[in-house]
Amino acid sequence: MKKTKIIIVGMGGQGVQTIAKILASAIIRSGLEASYIPQFGVEQRGTPSMALIILSPRKIGYPLFDVADWVLILHPQAVAASDCHIDQKTKIIFDSSLMSANKVDKESTEIFGLPAIRLATEKFSFRAANLIMLGKISQLLNLPFELIWRQTSGLLGEKLKGDVIRKESRGALLAGYESSLEEKNFSKPSYQTQIGTIIFNGVGKQGFLLAERCKSCGICLVKCPVGAIKLGRHTGSFAAPLPEIDIDRCTVCDNCFLYCPDGAIKVEKI
Repeated sequence: MKKTKIIIVGMGGQGVQTIAKILASAIIRSGLEASYIPQFGVEQRGTPSMALIILSPRKIGYPLFDVADWVLILHPQAVAASDCHIDQKTKIIFDSSLMSANKVDKESTEIFGLPAIRLATEKFSFRAANLIMLGKISQLLNLPFELIWRQTSGLLGEKLKGDVIRKESRGALLAGYESSLEEKNFSKPSYQTQIGTIIFNGVGKQGFLLAERCKSCGICLVKCPVGAIKLGRHTGSFAAPLPEIDIDRCTVCDNCFLYCPDGAIKVEKI
């Protein structure tokens, strides 16, 4: 196998560095050499996060590089962070459920789509989207699936506690590993990131959701006494589904606002 340079880029909080560590450790376990360099902003969560990985059959003298062979783009707001590492030989895999192809079509002649968020949300949990991406790049690098799974379960440890979560995580990894990449006929980006204020209108009341603030933690869902809040199809800054308010069911108790750690949601009487 020849030397291969890989970049994984997304937003802090998406698990970019986690899947990069898994990939690098699996490469080493397979008998090859690997280097892994993390790059992220001081705020980490909610800012672009990038990982530079090198796979090589020989010793790696220097871990940094300019141009990547593969770039995995997990979030549209992180596209610009990888621009300087792309040329006409770079192959790009982007989450086609989050962004359209023209968002990532730079100088690369080979662009592939993988609707990771959609697949994860429909079959598993939106939090499994990064594992779907990890599965696909692992298959493209000819790394054995069971090796990748062992490294995944070993590194995530307590996060995979419980048979349901463990089964779901393995299923997402396998779904990515066995998936076919989209070429030209890309999925519709129906899970595009929302920005600004989302308004929910009702009779005598109005709900507000500040998309950039919301982390999709789910506290508002749990604290709503009448079940008027659920996760919808729109995604926020962390590539996670945003809450939707059933404004007709809402009693304007103010629990969502009181318990939201970021002041991202509120319903008012008008």
